[in-house]
Amino acid sequence: MRLAREPYVTLREFEVLRSRIDQMDQHGTRGVGSLQVRIDELVKDFTEMKIATSEWQTDHLRMHKEETDNARQSRRYILTTTIAILALVITLLGVNLAHLIFR
Repeated sequence: MRLAREPYVTLREFEVLRSRIDQMDQHGTRGVGSLQVRIDELVKDFTEMKIATSEWQTDHLRMHKEETDNARQSRRYILTTTIAILALVITLLGVNLAHLIFR
């Protein structure tokens, strides 16, 4: 099977093509424009991602601080309650002991 030969390009067609390429070079549009747009979009996406990550990290750190504060308050409450109960028990034992001794 033989492929059909494509016709040769005339000198005029070649010169038209060359002039178009030269115009592209003069204006810098050999795909650079579309590449620049893609790079700009990539920078925007990266900036949005960086902002979202920063917000997530800030929220995450705030959650850890709240958990730490809550745990600290719980420990203080437990400690205060335990001391109050011990003081009450010691007082009651002291009163009962004094009542037995001084009876």
